[in-house]
Amino acid sequence: MRESVEDKELTLSIEKKALDKIEQERNEKLKKPLFVLNEAKTEFKKIKEKAFTDMINYPSPGFNIKVILEITLILLKRKILVEEYVKGKKVQNYWKSVQEMLKHTMKFRTDILNFEKKSLPIPKETLDQVQDRLSNLKTDKTPLQSSLGAFDSLYSWILAIIDYDKISKDTEKLKNSIDEQTAKVKELVDNYQKAYDELKTEEQKFEEITTRAQQLNASKDELQERIAEVSVKLSHGENLVKWLKPDEKTWSNRIKQLTEEQKKTINDSLLTASYIVYLSPFPGEYRTSLIHNYWKPLLKSTLNYELIKSLHYSSKVMLWHTKGLINNKTFEENAIIMNESDKCPLLIDPQGQGLQFILKKHEGKIIVLKQKNDYLNKLRTVILLSSIRQYLVKFL
Repeated sequence: MRESVEDKELTLSIEKKALDKIEQERNEKLKKPLFVLNEAKTEFKKIKEKAFTDMINYPSPGFNIKVILEITLILLKRKILVEEYVKGKKVQNYWKSVQEMLKHTMKFRTDILNFEKKSLPIPKETLDQVQDRLSNLKTDKTPLQSSLGAFDSLYSWILAIIDYDKISKDTEKLKNSIDEQTAKVKELVDNYQKAYDELKTEEQKFEEITTRAQQLNASKDELQERIAEVSVKLSHGENLVKWLKPDEKTWSNRIKQLTEEQKKTINDSLLTASYIVYLSPFPGEYRTSLIHNYWKPLLKSTLNYELIKSLHYSSKVMLWHTKGLINNKTFEENAIIMNESDKCPLLIDPQGQGLQFILKKHEGKIIVLKQKNDYLNKLRTVILLSSIRQYLVKFL
């Protein structure tokens, strides 16, 4: 399509140059007569209004002036207004019509100055009448223009317009060629514009397709990279499966076990909450008996249920051991209850090991009061300070 448009553009350029050449040739042939005509028109403009007024009042002007004005009347195709009988014959009185024509000075001037634009070409019968009268002009004794006076420019205009008309007719073939070439160029312009618009539409589509292709290529590259990456991961996964194959049975059993435990999670949570809320005041043996003999069968909880495991406190309990917590299940459960609840567990501590652990765990936050004489006063002071501290916290 682009090559076709370029061919049309080249053809259009060639035909335009041919049109310009024909127009230039015609303009060259008309250049000289047009220049002479314009000069005559310029001189005609210089005729003063008085010359027209005086001419209207002449009963019978000079022969040459009369002939020139009659020729002008014929060229301008003015109607002959008066007919007379001379020696029994009916004749047209041109002079009366000339006088009527000169009365309308503005129209007369305008028609002369625009004649070549509106009245060319001059018909043959009109030219024959003009040539007959021009041949009758008296030029043998005196120069013609001197006998015309102010209207010598009108005579020059007549000669110039006849010559311009002749050259225009001689270049009629060129004018016809110009019209034909203009029509041809117009058709080529229309065809070129249509082809150009179609080309632009296709180019826009092509650009959109190209952009889309680039995007798809980029996506393709990205997908290829992902395929390579997934292939590597798949290879690693296959190797991992091979390595873990011996433990497949173990993991399967563990999954089954965890699945079963998951079903009992709610019951275990309820059992843990009940343990913390209700069993804190009781000894360890009573707790164990109540949990395993009554609550676990009732709630259908995990068979190997333990408070430490249900709350995932194993690592924290190990840390508490470093702070003095006795390695005993009841002590460990008491520590968990103190940590998870506001309730206080039953703590029988004859050797003071539990007390030492509590003091270390809450270092700086516990005041120990012993039953001595000033016991009540210290207790009042502690309560008062506690109240003041709470008030300040609320205030801030």
